[in-house]
Amino acid sequence: QQLNASAGMNVDLELAYFDAEYGDDPAAALAEVQTAYTERPTIYAADALAWAFYKNGRFEEAQKYSEEALRLGTQDALLHFHAGVIAQALGDDVAAQAHFAQVRRINPFFSIRHQNEL
Repeated sequence: QQLNASAGMNVDLELAYFDAEYGDDPAAALAEVQTAYTERPTIYAADALAWAFYKNGRFEEAQKYSEEALRLGTQDALLHFHAGVIAQALGDDVAAQAHFAQVRRINPFFSIRHQNEL
């Protein structure tokens, strides 16, 4: 991180998202993502925050930030995948399937890791 900072690069959001996705402390990852979102409130930061809330079982908050991430209509399969999983967690199977259809449309070769969910 020091090397990135000395080069003028801020990768806090990317590291926080990685922790939310793969780390073993969802609460700490959520705090990291919230800080990164405050510093860089982009659609990708909103998506990372949505995913961190989802990983903490806070589905309503996750949906709020997922909607924010999609507000510009960006055609990104990962944004729609996260939105679909969050909708599914809230019991909205219609919205979930619509997002998963978008994932398949945007990227028919979306992550093999998630193929069973689509």
